[in-house]
Amino acid sequence: ELPSGWTRFALKDLGGLSGGKTPSKANPEFWSTRDVPWVSPKDMKKNLLEDAEDRISQNAVDEAGMTLYPSGSVLMVTRSGILQHTFPVALAGVELTVNQDIKVLRPIEGIVPKFSFYMLKSFGAEILSACSKDGTTVQSIDSEKLETFLFSLPPLAEQTRIAQKLDELLAQVDTLKARIDAIPA
Repeated sequence: ELPSGWTRFALKDLGGLSGGKTPSKANPEFWSTRDVPWVSPKDMKKNLLEDAEDRISQNAVDEAGMTLYPSGSVLMVTRSGILQHTFPVALAGVELTVNQDIKVLRPIEGIVPKFSFYMLKSFGAEILSACSKDGTTVQSIDSEKLETFLFSLPPLAEQTRIAQKLDELLAQVDTLKARIDAIPA
């Protein structure tokens, strides 16, 4: 039973997920300047993405039909070997675009982006169990199953409070981890 004011929702209720693609490598103009971060699974090692290893030109965005996602978008890896054990999720800290192995939840009015990030990250194991595709050569998440996976949603003020508390506690964890790592063997 949900607390008062909370509701259940699926990602499809929020407009669903969208994805990306790879601009043609045969067109050097698409790769000639490093104007826009182009995120792929190899970039999804951080919680906040403010850049990407690969970048594409503005020309690629305009001519190859790339989608630009705003800061606050939540990115998820949906095709990669890492899905055997981990469901990588990151929050876009800048406007960016993604390749075909990433799905994106755009910022939605009434949902705090950082709360969405923490929510998806916390359900990673359950998402892998319920949404993984069978029989594929590369581990993949079934986007339709992911879009219908049910989550609980608190009121806006509670989302903000939860996200802020998680930021605070996880910063303490990072500090303690750094101290432990600094202790000589």
